[in-house]
Amino acid sequence: MEHNLECFEQTQPQPTQAASEYEYKSLQASQIRLLTITSISSDGITCDLEESEFDDCPIYDALSYAWGEQDSNRPTLHCNGRFISISPHLNSALERFYRAWENDDPSDRLPCPRIWVDAVCINQNNHVEKGHQVAKMAQIYARAGRVIAWLGEDENGSEMAMQLLQEYATAFPDTRDEYEGYVAEDRLRFLRG
Repeated sequence: MEHNLECFEQTQPQPTQAASEYEYKSLQASQIRLLTITSISSDGITCDLEESEFDDCPIYDALSYAWGEQDSNRPTLHCNGRFISISPHLNSALERFYRAWENDDPSDRLPCPRIWVDAVCINQNNHVEKGHQVAKMAQIYARAGRVIAWLGEDENGSEMAMQLLQEYATAFPDTRDEYEGYVAEDRLRFLRG
């Protein structure tokens, strides 16, 4: 795991219970934020958020997910020594993403678990920033190393539906280029619950 150290060199210590809410730095229209998960423990997910020029940003994955129910008992990300409240559904998705990254073949994975996810990487309270970022979401997904689809934890036979989707994607490899905006199979990853 020697190549992962560059991602974690500047990891902030995990905040104490008295940590305050994360304060977003101003984001220019030419920039995006990327989330790097540094650890997961019983205390939650610890991560760093970094701003980057979109044209020069490091390789990242993009997460597309169903927002799920907005529970009043929201988990928090421990981010740069502060906290960000997220939905339980996103918390599950980020945990699965990190665990899948840990289990990937080191020669075939990103050097660190860096991801773009709208609920965290866009300041949801800044309407100007949200407007700029939403306008470039198609570009953000198109430039991602992989696009990860998270539909939630397995339930009621959903694993069969996921298997069917993967079989369908491999059964029709010649039709992929016919559809504008299609994401190549090797860049689309389904995380299983």
